[in-house]
Amino acid sequence: MGRTATFEVHDSSPKGRAIAALAKARLVTVDEAAGKQVVRLAHDTLLSHWDRARQVLSKRKGMVVLRTRLYDMVDNWKKTRDPAYLLKGLDLEAANALVKEEPAWVSADLAALVHGSNLALDAEKDELKRRARRERLRWQVASAGSGVLVALLVGLYWYSQKATRAELEATRNLELASQAVQTLATKGFERFVTLSLPSDYGRELLATARDLQEKIASKDAASPPVRFQQAVLLGVTSSYANALGDRRSAEQDIAKAITILRALVEQDPENVEWQRLLAKSNVALGEMLVASGDTTSREKAIVAFNDAQTIVDALLTANPIDPLLDPQDQRLQASIHKGKGDIAAQEWQDAPERDDAQRASLGKAMIDDYTSMYNILKDYIASDADKLALSEADRTVATAYLKVGQVGEAARYAKEALLVVDQLLTGVSTRPLYQQQKAEVLLLLGRIYVEENEQPGAPAGQTGKVINLLEQARTILVDLVETDPGNDVWRHDLFDAQRRLAALLATPGNAAKARPIAQAAAETAEAIVVRHPNDIASVQDLVAARSALGRIDLDAGDIDDAIRSHSAARDAGENGLERVPAARDIQLVLADAEGGLAEALSRASPPRFDEAKVALQSRIDLALKLLISGRDSAPDVRRLGTAYGDMGHLYATRDGKSGVALDYYRNAIGQFEKLVTDTSSPPADLVAYGSALLAAGDLAEARGQKADALSFYDKGIDALRKAVAADPRDANARLALSTILATGPVASLRNGDEALALAKAVQAERPDDIRVFDALAAASARTGDFVSAVAFETKVLSDATFARTTDAEQRLAAYKDGKPWPQP
Repeated sequence: MGRTATFEVHDSSPKGRAIAALAKARLVTVDEAAGKQVVRLAHDTLLSHWDRARQVLSKRKGMVVLRTRLYDMVDNWKKTRDPAYLLKGLDLEAANALVKEEPAWVSADLAALVHGSNLALDAEKDELKRRARRERLRWQVASAGSGVLVALLVGLYWYSQKATRAELEATRNLELASQAVQTLATKGFERFVTLSLPSDYGRELLATARDLQEKIASKDAASPPVRFQQAVLLGVTSSYANALGDRRSAEQDIAKAITILRALVEQDPENVEWQRLLAKSNVALGEMLVASGDTTSREKAIVAFNDAQTIVDALLTANPIDPLLDPQDQRLQASIHKGKGDIAAQEWQDAPERDDAQRASLGKAMIDDYTSMYNILKDYIASDADKLALSEADRTVATAYLKVGQVGEAARYAKEALLVVDQLLTGVSTRPLYQQQKAEVLLLLGRIYVEENEQPGAPAGQTGKVINLLEQARTILVDLVETDPGNDVWRHDLFDAQRRLAALLATPGNAAKARPIAQAAAETAEAIVVRHPNDIASVQDLVAARSALGRIDLDAGDIDDAIRSHSAARDAGENGLERVPAARDIQLVLADAEGGLAEALSRASPPRFDEAKVALQSRIDLALKLLISGRDSAPDVRRLGTAYGDMGHLYATRDGKSGVALDYYRNAIGQFEKLVTDTSSPPADLVAYGSALLAAGDLAEARGQKADALSFYDKGIDALRKAVAADPRDANARLALSTILATGPVASLRNGDEALALAKAVQAERPDDIRVFDALAAASARTGDFVSAVAFETKVLSDATFARTTDAEQRLAAYKDGKPWPQP
């Protein structure tokens, strides 16, 4: 039976006229059946041998298939009017072509669907443009950077639509699309980092890049080029996530990229591009693992860096390209040295303080790797990016030298870092990334000058220099944070500048200057914790900032404010431990907060002894937990000894509690004795040990235990002498020794001349320190110079806070009567 079709045809219609013409030419036959015309081909061979007919039918067949598919979509859309059934991509393009070329084939319903789909597409484009405009207005970033980024967003959005189209089923088009997608994503990330654009941009780009990544990955494409582009895009999304603080996602993405690249390199071991990206990905994974900071992550990082090193060594051997033309393998080598240096730095930090050999070995490894990185980078300076990398390398090396106490070398590298970044800022002073680098270099220089000030023969006036550097850094970072409040790196740097500046200004009599900055530091830390409530380091910073504010309040005599600040510190620490139980770093600062709170409560009027005792007991309990978890490390021993001493001091202020106080001091002495058993004991530990012995001596003397008192005094003075011998510039050791030699209750142990010499030596270095005036007054009185004693003690009374916490008024009265303090 021939091929047939049944029509209800009017002779006057175009279709009727066409059938009549074909019948007249004997190409079809026309019969009647049930009142309708039945049209049959006269010969089936017409379909294969009539070229014109074959061409027309071929075209019509595609249109018929398309129309059939579109009418199925029309039915779904008519039933629900769900926007999900609107036409998109190639379907919409084909439907528009059908409407234009074959309007007679388009029903009213199909026309309505096509029209609605076009309106939806226009609305999407308009919304994208509006969003880009809102972002530009909101952030007011540089017009060039904003324009480029909006273009990248539009490009990425376009490709996200393109990725849904049927044409991507073809391998070649999938390769081209995936390559274009990763190129746009990579450029977007470069702009995001180099211009330090707002973090919301980064989140927008990351979300779009991930969407593209999923769409490309969903295609069944075994093509190596497509898989390579997938690996590149995974590296980009990993970089985005890491920059935005999502380290877990960052590690997962880069690990997927490494898996893909390993398989590709196994297929083609000679492909240099694949090998190089595999090395880069291993370096990126190593850097993320090092940032985690724990031992297990460090071990995995070493494996990643070693894998990268193996590849780079092979590349440098097999491809001796002139590094001046193509230094990327050398830069990879520098990154590997940086990662290994970071691991050595962490291990150096974790090494026991008393294991000098281990710390020396790790310190050397750290500096060797960092200087190797620096020496590689300094040879390849071809762009601003290279200069920025060199400045960061300078800063890294300087930090390493500062860790191991080589202050001069640290200063040399830090100054070079500042010089390089100032060159970068010439002409582009608003570039945020360069501004951030300058602020961080200024912060580092401040730390170096503080350490330099402690060196023998250090020049005077270093404190003012450090304050100036920190002020510059703070100003830069305040502006940066205002530009992008969501940038956590800038907030952390700002907190560091505020915290350290407040600490430097918080000297006796300077509370008015220090407090606003300390308050700002606490608020900055609070803002970070609000964004990252489970981040241990952020909670630690908040607790420390609140405690620092409390100490400033306490020194200013604002006891109520001090209690509030220390209570806020304690609450922040306890809240942090509820979210992250047993977090050691939070326990550390919480123990300090409890100690500060106890001191403030004990100085309230009237003293709140019971509350202070509870706070100190909590401090002791925390110190014991830390001692156990820290395996008897020196800092933990020191912390417990200090806590016992503070409790002893508190009980010593209560009538009838001298026995309890003495027991606590004995406990403190027992802890400090663990730290001062060798000749290399830190002066600070010797001072703490000596002070605890002298306090115990006072209590034993008051209880009539003369022999015990003399033993405590004798050991205490010996410990202070050792502290002065260990570091003749240690002001605390010299003032403590001067005071006990001038005012000790045992006459045979006094030495007014030595006490005066010690106090005068400190005065030459700290001419405005109230504690120095107090020591000078006591020593002068002990040598019989009561005129000088009265003059010095009068200066002491000018600081109301210091005077309230000492017996300055009674001393002044004694000096005016021509009597030393205490009486012989």
